[in-house]
Amino acid sequence: MGEKWIDASADSTYDTLCEIYDHEFQKHGLCYAAQGAGLEAAAVTYFEATLNTADRISAATEQINAWAALDTPQTTLAKIEALYDHKVMVFCSAVDGENQLSVIRTCYEKPTDIGSDGPTTQIDCANATATSTFSVCSGDEPITLLPYVAPGSSSSSTSAGSATSTPTTPTTSEPTIDPTANACV
Repeated sequence: MGEKWIDASADSTYDTLCEIYDHEFQKHGLCYAAQGAGLEAAAVTYFEATLNTADRISAATEQINAWAALDTPQTTLAKIEALYDHKVMVFCSAVDGENQLSVIRTCYEKPTDIGSDGPTTQIDCANATATSTFSVCSGDEPITLLPYVAPGSSSSSTSAGSATSTPTTPTTSEPTIDPTANACV
């Protein structure tokens, strides 16, 4: 799990991973406990389900990582959307005002039985709306795929020519359950 589910804004140490895993379960996975399982068993089922769902969209993740490793790490909104069978939400950073990819959300129908398979029926997401953290990526200009740089870091930008190794892609592809179905997100 430490290789697939990381927090790009923090060092991947045991303590920070525990913090993000706890946050994710508390925010998105508690409905797994509503099925009658204890919290520990529910957490295991939730994380297995989430990783299984991420595996189903891994081809898209691999393609985005390949684009991010290019000398000019960028793509377009249309190319990202074409990676998925259903409409996704594509968000860029609202912090720096650049069209830099932050999050891709995929949406799923609420399963009748919440189990470790996770949601399996992908559906079209609603239209993306901006938040204080995320803006809706523009389709009128390239989307940059530069590595995440923490605020206040000494290297606030990476020139296109210096991207010689595979960057740590800050994006996540967040499986999301249809919110109208009252499911865990």
